Amino acid sequence: MDAGLAAVLGALAGSVGTVVAAVAQREAVRITARAQQRNERRQPRHDAYKAFAMAVTEVRKRVSFNEYEDTTEREEEDFRNELYERWIDLSLMGPESVVNAGSELLDEALKVVFVMGETRYLGNRAIVVHERSDSNEEEQEVADAEYNAYVDLVWERARGLMDSITAFSLVSQSALDDDGTKRQRVRRRRILVRTRVANQ
Repeated sequence: MDAGLAAVLGALAGSVGTVVAAVAQREAVRITARAQQRNERRQPRHDAYKAFAMAVTEVRKRVSFNEYEDTTEREEEDFRNELYERWIDLSLMGPESVVNAGSELLDEALKVVFVMGETRYLGNRAIVVHERSDSNEEEQEVADAEYNAYVDLVWERARGLMDSITAFSLVSQSALDDDGTKRQRVRRRRILVRTRVANQ
């Protein structure tokens, strides 16, 4: 091998080494930047998820399973406002899996608040029936039965809400634990599968 060719090959090897090192360094910087971005988003997401779960838990805690006391119209309005406010914060944080789970939990919580309102209405109506001078015993029993059925429904919905809170918490935990490596592994696996199919 003459000296000129050796010099060219040496220069080429040095250039390739420099390019490989630059690409590796660039990839390392990108990985670090992605990790930092995820860390910066993690705490605000955690706070939004927690605040939403707490708002739903307050609705659940309002239903005592020993003795139910009717809510007021103002309480129901406050529950709805708090749920919607916390839901908006959560929906802006993402990701999609948490937004979907949060949407389902919001629906469940609003159903409980709705049934609270219906129960309050039926309770007030039962009081009016009992206080009416022209009401008979059968009317009073029907009014009481309707009210008691809705109290049972409030309890049933509130119990179900606990399961929904747990499901939401599991999805949120998974989103907070996601450091992006799962997605990269799946992408690499797909590339390998495509390459194998193309080679066959």
